[in-house]
Amino acid sequence: MALFNLLTNPFYLLAVDPAATNQQVDDAVRNCALGSEQARAQIAILDPSQRLSLELSYPIDSQPKQIEALYKALSRHAPADEVLQLSTELGPLSRANLIAHLAADRPASAAVLSALVDAHASIEIPAVFAILRSLRAAAGWIAPSLVNVNDGVQALLALHTQAAIASYASPENAAEKMSACINQILADTGQYHLEALARLVAAYRARMKPRLETDVPRIEKACEALRQAPDDVESLDALAAAMRDWAAIYRPLILFHRDQDAGDEAIAECTDRVRDVIGDLVEGHDYDTALSVAGSARDAFAVLPETAAEFDKAIPIIEQWSRDAIWDRLHLCIDAIAGDPTSLDSVLETGFGSESIGVAQELWESFLETTGLATSDADEPWLMICDLAAHLADHSHRSAVATAVLSGLIAHAEQVSVSPTVLEGLEQGLQSIKRSAPPAQPPPPSPPQEIEQIRPSQFARELPSDRRSRPAYSNFAAMAMVGALGTAAALYYGGDRLRSLVQQPAATSSRAMSDAETIPAVGTGQHLDLSGVRYCHYQEERLKIMKPDVKSPEDARAFNLLVVDYNSRCSDIFFKDADLAVVKAEIAANQERLAADAKTIISTWPGHTPVAKN
Repeated sequence: MALFNLLTNPFYLLAVDPAATNQQVDDAVRNCALGSEQARAQIAILDPSQRLSLELSYPIDSQPKQIEALYKALSRHAPADEVLQLSTELGPLSRANLIAHLAADRPASAAVLSALVDAHASIEIPAVFAILRSLRAAAGWIAPSLVNVNDGVQALLALHTQAAIASYASPENAAEKMSACINQILADTGQYHLEALARLVAAYRARMKPRLETDVPRIEKACEALRQAPDDVESLDALAAAMRDWAAIYRPLILFHRDQDAGDEAIAECTDRVRDVIGDLVEGHDYDTALSVAGSARDAFAVLPETAAEFDKAIPIIEQWSRDAIWDRLHLCIDAIAGDPTSLDSVLETGFGSESIGVAQELWESFLETTGLATSDADEPWLMICDLAAHLADHSHRSAVATAVLSGLIAHAEQVSVSPTVLEGLEQGLQSIKRSAPPAQPPPPSPPQEIEQIRPSQFARELPSDRRSRPAYSNFAAMAMVGALGTAAALYYGGDRLRSLVQQPAATSSRAMSDAETIPAVGTGQHLDLSGVRYCHYQEERLKIMKPDVKSPEDARAFNLLVVDYNSRCSDIFFKDADLAVVKAEIAANQERLAADAKTIISTWPGHTPVAKN
């Protein structure tokens, strides 16, 4: 049954108006059966505690002919458009009552909800008070106070909004119509309309509270499931569905609060849950899942433009981190093999390819991952493996291993799309190794660990003045802890030990912004601003300072890790000559600090013993 119904008003049932005296009311029910609907109406009208609410829910501010037309339309269940047209001829309170009846009787359209808000905003309490005082005088009743009239009207309007929202069969339908109504009202409104709209929004919130209280736990549950099993497709789908459902029901509240410039804790709570899980997924290197969640969140929270924009900005950054991690895995795998050439001897039995085992398998898989990236440096992975083979042949006397690696690489190149230049280079490299290979003999023991060479911006070029900087990630606070890991080397070979080797004090210290260093991403052809140029040249200087203190094989391995990381970021960069001039001047002035940085880094190397100075 509808919460508000003009056809059940006792004055209408008795065919009298609020100006009727008690005797007229008695005469109207004289021939009615005891306990009948009319008899109950008489009791209600004559009850002082009920009379005011019954008077207010009757069209007291309209003319008799208008009231007659109103009830005729309701009795025959007239179409909504006809009722709305009729309401425009009525007084504000009568109009509000009529539209509330219409909204309670059938699911209200956005137009009906907007008309209800407009009617509520048009009601003037003093005018209603004056009408009631006149009616009460005619009926022989004491007039209510202005305070009581105000309280009565507020209670009536709250009943109107509750009745309107209660008429919807589904929360989704209510949310859709409410959203359209809010947009319409906020497009052209005044203060009184905002107050009336706030009343309708409050009724909607109260009605949807049970549903909203189930959607947030659904989001939390799906987030936790993804933390436990990032590859679980069902959990990913469950989170996407939960976000969509929550956003659909919460949309009217978001629209209203956004316009009022008022925060909503429930909105922040929900979106923060999603931010947190994306941050956790990235920290765990589950980039594909993090990307899926970010995409779903961007679409689900489209009604929150700033929030949706944050998720949208996160997507290319996560993609870049994913690519960087893949490149880092290949760099570090190559570095590990260069440090221990015997680890690749398995290729003599299995070859270099899908059948490889051990370290060779890791190298092959890292190589395939890198070649699968859609980047401008598609030839680079091939050349890196070719360089490794040359290094094995020249420095560790493992020509047979180098030959096996290049043979496998060439076989793969002939099956996939690779540039003729790369294939020709691989074949020439293979022939060169074969020509220079010594007579077959058991490989000698591994020589002492060699120290990698620093490649200080050897392909550096001047950056045009109209350069475009790499995207900065400033709004997604949940990701900040991931960036604090420092170099991307730790992404695949993480752990406290490796992190302490690779992390740079300059990247995590609280130096002034005027002296800030920004670690560039792994890659080539990057356009660096001043802070990026500063890192590359500061780090080059730190490495030069550290090199004389490399004494043991463990020192060499730790130093090489830093050099590989440095070369992967700084050997091919664009920058402005003016920035370089600034950095060079800073290096000259900061030698003591850079030396202290180098000493701090060296102190983290496992097993390092400081060399005594004479």
